Amino acid sequence: MVPSQVLTKGLGFAYFVILARTLSIQDYGVYNFIIGTLIVFSYLCNFGVASSLQRFLPEYEKLGLLGRSLRTILLAHGFRLLSSFIVLSLAVALYDSWAPFFQMGGRSQEFAVFALGTFFLFQVEYFEIAFEALFLHPVTSTTRVLYTLVKVGGAFFALKAGLAVTGVLAAEALGAAAGLGVLLWVFVTRLYGPRRGRLAADGGVELRRLGRYSGINALVIPGGILYSHSMDYFVIAALVNPHELGLYALASRASRTLLSLMPQNVVQGIIRPAFYERFYSAPDRRAELNRMFQTLVTVVAAFLVPSLCLVSVTGRQFLSVVFGAKYADATPILAIFLLFNVFLILDLSSDLVLQAIERVEARLYGQVFALYNIAGALVLIQWFGVAGVAFATGSAQAMKAFFYFYMARKHAGVSIPWASVGRIALNSGVAAGVAFAVPSFHWPALHLVVALTAGGAAYVGMSFANNFMKPAEKQLFNKLCRRQVFSV
Repeated sequence: MVPSQVLTKGLGFAYFVILARTLSIQDYGVYNFIIGTLIVFSYLCNFGVASSLQRFLPEYEKLGLLGRSLRTILLAHGFRLLSSFIVLSLAVALYDSWAPFFQMGGRSQEFAVFALGTFFLFQVEYFEIAFEALFLHPVTSTTRVLYTLVKVGGAFFALKAGLAVTGVLAAEALGAAAGLGVLLWVFVTRLYGPRRGRLAADGGVELRRLGRYSGINALVIPGGILYSHSMDYFVIAALVNPHELGLYALASRASRTLLSLMPQNVVQGIIRPAFYERFYSAPDRRAELNRMFQTLVTVVAAFLVPSLCLVSVTGRQFLSVVFGAKYADATPILAIFLLFNVFLILDLSSDLVLQAIERVEARLYGQVFALYNIAGALVLIQWFGVAGVAFATGSAQAMKAFFYFYMARKHAGVSIPWASVGRIALNSGVAAGVAFAVPSFHWPALHLVVALTAGGAAYVGMSFANNFMKPAEKQLFNKLCRRQVFSV
């Protein structure tokens, strides 16, 4: 799975670069606005059901309740299919009523193509969630590679043909349709066919339990929308212009792409169900939760903190060399995102703890920071432009991460491995200093490569001299990933 994940992430980054360098800043802003609406439609076609699949399917498999597992999947897919069709059809039909408010009038053709691709994508997402919850990761990994290859290849030729945003969205729709075809075939042959004889066994769907869990998660999702960069796109499109939106979208996507390349995100589909299964099977669940929490915080920090430091000290060159000099003005926005991303070392680990102990109401309480985010964006954009929006979003996400940790500590007694985090911070600081000290070259691309290489080498060297991870933690992370990530 990991090689295919790395390939998918690499292709995704290449796709990001191709779009940024080929489209105008304004068209890039339009593209990101249209894609940004996906998060709203996803909520209206989900209502927390996806979280229930992630939480309960591993439990059913562990208990051997194969019939209940299949019935739950079928019910979830039926809901997703019907809700997607209704919501997306209404969005297309009413486009000319709401789009002008965001200065996106005259883009109905692009949006219609996007809606078709989104319908396919929503079905793909539920299949992927179900397969990963059942530990069929090779299936989802291979399908993502196929989907990404079709999307990248199609977009490349569409841009060469001058089809701009419409061609890119058509390529994404084609990729999603190809992925859906593969996943549907796998579902029928590997799940529905072998298990349909047990549909009447193992009891019916736990509607009350799933309904409560999904309902609470559904109340949390609107806050996630307000936290998201997509909501920022709506604010900027309505109050500024597509050009400023393009600069902001480039910086925010660069920040999120960097996060997506971190190992914990590459293997999150494996870690999440393994975390729940290990918690469910542990004799001392409280102690095991703390062990898993501290291990994940250490691993996340070990990769995230030095990456953020190195990109921060080379930010302007990084944007200019990779995406083009036209995006150099996005450097301050990127710097704000990178600063607040440091606090995300607590986000995944705390969320897994809260989900495992079914304290999902804690996620609901944390939505107060989402209100701060949208209010802060609306106020700060008047004084500081799009940089103010970035500050509001970044600080809100940092406060949410700290609140999740507070709730996880309160209900499960987890604690931050301060000694490990401190060593990682020291090692990262030295690496950033080395990268910053690299003298300028005539060729910016060469200077960027040398600075990042020197900083990376300094971090690796410091990590050997100032080790931050115990052998037991490496073993536990290997078990959560179900593969030999660290040699012990």
